[in-house]
Amino acid sequence: MDIENLIACDQTLHNWGRILGQIGYRLVPPVPDYSYANFRWNSSTRRLEGRSFGRKEKPFFAAFDVDEKSFAIISAAESIYVTTESQDYDAVLANLELVLAANIGQSPDLSNGLEFRFPGRFDENRIARPIDGDALKLWMTLRTGANEVLTQTLSTLNQSSEVRIWPSNFDTGICCDYGNGLLQYAGFAPADKDVIGEPYFYNSFYQHDRRVYPHGFPTLEHGYWETTTWAGAVLPISHFGNPEDFITAAASFLLESSNAFLKHLT
Repeated sequence: MDIENLIACDQTLHNWGRILGQIGYRLVPPVPDYSYANFRWNSSTRRLEGRSFGRKEKPFFAAFDVDEKSFAIISAAESIYVTTESQDYDAVLANLELVLAANIGQSPDLSNGLEFRFPGRFDENRIARPIDGDALKLWMTLRTGANEVLTQTLSTLNQSSEVRIWPSNFDTGICCDYGNGLLQYAGFAPADKDVIGEPYFYNSFYQHDRRVYPHGFPTLEHGYWETTTWAGAVLPISHFGNPEDFITAAASFLLESSNAFLKHLT
């Protein structure tokens, strides 16, 4: 697996995900946990898809089509595309605002408050650098696998949560509320400076808004416990030679680490 190109792919798509998040923040009805701005990876349409907005009789949602390298504003009747190819990001934002104004009667200022996590993935003309084709295929395989593994984990643990991608960190994650102030955050994350510099699955618990540090927990079959820069279980992609083995191991990793936390906490 070419992890370097995978990371570059993640970073470019993360930048576009920030724009999807902006559309959510500006147009989707707000809720207290800010989840109105997150989105999902739809493996059937091969799109990142946000939540619906606009008039009840004609709702729209925003998406990013990874094959077309385009944003799309979608209703039941039509899909209006805004390409990113050979376009600087100011032009992309302006074109999205025009499409939104023409179709929902609102022209949100998408650049206001927008901060790209990885500005280096744009060239000197503010045009996105190309994504390696094999890296994109690997990215789709991993995000599809993450959706499936996290859904399976929820079922096994008898918990409920949406499986969503957050525009802040671009992780595919779940949040489970066990009651009595006990929360679980688990998922698949891109490389970052806080935990590890490569893509990884993670699992963490909070009790009464405080991180639970897994000191003295049993050694995991796959992955390891992190207690220095972060608090939780980590499964790095570099421990595996192919995405299939990584995803298979993630299922047992999430269940084993969840049970260790729950045994300690309940």
